[in-house]
Amino acid sequence: IIAPDINWPAGIEAYDSQAKEQVDQRTVPVSGTKVFEYPFTVNNPGSYNIPEIAFSFFDVNEGKYKIVKTKPFTVKVAKGSGKKQPLINGIKVNTGQDQFSDTIFTNRWLIVIPLALLLLAGLFVWVKTDKRKHSKVIVAVNKAGLEVMPGVAPELEVTDVSVNPLSITEEKLIARDCPAFYEALNIELRKYLACKLQIPLSTLNKKSIGEEADRKGVAVVTSLQVQQLLDEIEWQLYTPCSDDDKMEELFNKADVIVHALNATTP
Repeated sequence: IIAPDINWPAGIEAYDSQAKEQVDQRTVPVSGTKVFEYPFTVNNPGSYNIPEIAFSFFDVNEGKYKIVKTKPFTVKVAKGSGKKQPLINGIKVNTGQDQFSDTIFTNRWLIVIPLALLLLAGLFVWVKTDKRKHSKVIVAVNKAGLEVMPGVAPELEVTDVSVNPLSITEEKLIARDCPAFYEALNIELRKYLACKLQIPLSTLNKKSIGEEADRKGVAVVTSLQVQQLLDEIEWQLYTPCSDDDKMEELFNKADVIVHALNATTP
């Protein structure tokens, strides 16, 4: 059963009908009621004539379709005061709470502007705090024996990498130190790529890595893995650490890349 159509008169803005059902499925055949509600609004006071509403259905007893219709009726709309007035025992009363709510609703900017300023202040404090934490992590990693990358700390030319180029990263993984892990992985992986592909740190980026990898005959799959891993590391550096499983996943990806480059480049 679908909602009957209503030919609304001009001046009435109608919305989609809503249906409420009360069906007793324990009976045979199933029986119950279905009520359609038609929300609408009127902008101007006056009388609005709602035409007859037709509803067609199949009469099982007579074996044929039938149409039933309502009678036309009139809706009278009076001009409102613009304020909500609750009814108590059928009498309209004004409350200070309603007046306050109406005032706030009418002057929404009184709430929006202070709230926006509060959010901006909170965001500013969060960014400053995050930067302090970021700096502490960098110092901790540097003390652990890492030269820090451009954009993070002073630039450094790489001429050699250790037997295990991800040693500090592995230590941070074992310690489950999430922020320091991503900092170490970012630095050690870039140092390794700079040394292995003979690219100065000052010009090390995804484009130069891709070009030099092609010149040295690195497999396209490996080159794409490097690009993807750098993107993932960069994303993790600037998002709160929440997933420890991601640390092990990225470390394994970096380890696979290191072994692949060691096997294809001198």
